[in-house]
Amino acid sequence: MKILQINPVAGHSSTGRALSELDRYFTAAGHTCYAACIEGTDAHNLYRIGSAADRKLHALRSRLSGYDACYSRGATEKLIAQIERIQPDIVKIGVVHSSFIDYFALMAYLAKRDIPVVLVLDDCWHYTGKCTHYTAAGCDRWQHGCGNCPRTEKCIPSWFFDRSAEMLEKKKLAAMQVPRLAVVGVSDWITNEAKQSILSSAKILQRIYNWIDLSQFYPRENRDAVRKRYGVSAKFMILGVASSWAQGKGLEEFMHMAQTVDDRAEIVLVGDLPSAQTLPRRMRNVPRTNDTGELAELYSAADVFVTFSREESFGKVSAEALACGTPVVCYDSTASPELVGEGCGAAVPAGDFNGVFSAAMRICEAGKAAYADACTAFAKENFALEKSARQYLELFEQLARM
Repeated sequence: MKILQINPVAGHSSTGRALSELDRYFTAAGHTCYAACIEGTDAHNLYRIGSAADRKLHALRSRLSGYDACYSRGATEKLIAQIERIQPDIVKIGVVHSSFIDYFALMAYLAKRDIPVVLVLDDCWHYTGKCTHYTAAGCDRWQHGCGNCPRTEKCIPSWFFDRSAEMLEKKKLAAMQVPRLAVVGVSDWITNEAKQSILSSAKILQRIYNWIDLSQFYPRENRDAVRKRYGVSAKFMILGVASSWAQGKGLEEFMHMAQTVDDRAEIVLVGDLPSAQTLPRRMRNVPRTNDTGELAELYSAADVFVTFSREESFGKVSAEALACGTPVVCYDSTASPELVGEGCGAAVPAGDFNGVFSAAMRICEAGKAAYADACTAFAKENFALEKSARQYLELFEQLARM
């Protein structure tokens, strides 16, 4: 089987690592893999889409017009020519709202050629007028017809026009014209949301969990050495991980937590902070890293992993923490709580800072050992690459037979 994956990146970031991991698995299973991305190196038969100048012009036109993923026509025509040469049996499409492709021209071509398409819901964009997430805004317009969008200036900003109603209709028509369309949600939450959306008529709509590389994310034994390396001297280490930190990512809550805990605990935030950000005495920062070994050591060194995110399609950092034997405390919102199995931590009502703080300290005081086995077992059962990759291959074969 010839499999083409389309995504902005390969080899880094959560979606890029996922592409590369599937690429290696499918190739080892005897399939021929291709990837089409903006950037990256970790994939077989990698085709680079467009140029930096094209993406800048696309982004500008999107902000001026309110239409997203409608430009980069030249880059898209070249990609379509590449697909004609490849003749793939399956096209798997991930994130397309990064100003690099005309999604609608691509879908029209795939529909005309009756090439099976798998849309992966790494966020909510594929079934909303423009939003990658909408829960925090309390919006359900995507179920009935967008318009009067409460997030016009967020997610994918539009400076002048609200085109969300038109974009939702365009996405609906694009999906409906593909004869063999499958939609994959990366969690139960987003899969169930999609069943109430414009994608509900897809031939197949199922959940395949995102996964983690269990050969990299497992409990490490050098906990004391890692804490010493990063200057953590307190009895308890509370960990948070993000690519970059801002108020919407939970930075404000972590700052409040650092001012609330006593000297028994220190908070370590992994990821880039806003420039000139000062940290309280009981908080440390580790710059963003793509080194999975370093991340696994940090997860393993922590007593508890905390996330204040209210909008998660999956929550990969939580799954990585669990695989390293570290319990998770999260808000009971979107996909986050389904990642915290029995005995693996706690999910508290969204916005309940005191509940998160109390749960984190309760876990620290009980001792990580009381949770570690349940955490690793839950991660192995639900988030193993081999399990998810096999499910994708079974889906591809089912779709190809239709």
